[in-house]
Amino acid sequence: MEILISCVFRFQTSAALWEQKFQRQWNEAAVEKFYTEFEPSLITTLSEYTEPISEVIETVEKLREQGLKIGSTTGYTQSMMDVVVPNAKAKGYAPDYYVTPDNTNSFERPYPYMIYRNIEKLKLTATWKVVKVGDTISDIKEAVNAGVWAVGVVIGSSEMSLSLTEFHALSEHEKEQRITKIKQTYFQNGADFTIRSMSELPPLIEKINGLIAEGKKPYSKEPY
Repeated sequence: MEILISCVFRFQTSAALWEQKFQRQWNEAAVEKFYTEFEPSLITTLSEYTEPISEVIETVEKLREQGLKIGSTTGYTQSMMDVVVPNAKAKGYAPDYYVTPDNTNSFERPYPYMIYRNIEKLKLTATWKVVKVGDTISDIKEAVNAGVWAVGVVIGSSEMSLSLTEFHALSEHEKEQRITKIKQTYFQNGADFTIRSMSELPPLIEKINGLIAEGKKPYSKEPY
């Protein structure tokens, strides 16, 4: 069993925030223009935003104790990762290998090629022995397209579009509503499993190992 983790450093964005800021819906041309202007300043300040999300470091340690290899896919460019990687390593997180869209001729998620590059580099034997963990619909589709197990993280995810502080300020009923909605969205897009947080991943890996031993494969059309 091997693990591929979506890049675990992120900025929270959403269509709603765009419309609130610019009073209009986004389109590809507007996003490209914004990105061209934004990227230089992002790289300048990126080192300030390389704190791993909650429970990642502890979870990765547990997975390595189980003998798993850790790969990563990301939407960041190589120039961004040149800033992120050393800063993240200093804070305790360093995958065995990572791939950016620069390594796949800009074919990023939901294309499966970043996963395939990890599989090749880490010398993995089969896609159905690989688990992809992410917090966006693109992560789930990337996993489905690659033929690997797809796991969606709920709390603190990009799909939730709330900081942990904002999430914990919700009532218990509101929290469960948000969690249920995001889980349903993940499953509708092909997720095999969802987890509330990264701490639930090690026991889930044991469950997936059991399914593999029974001859089960990823994406059975119905979540396990």
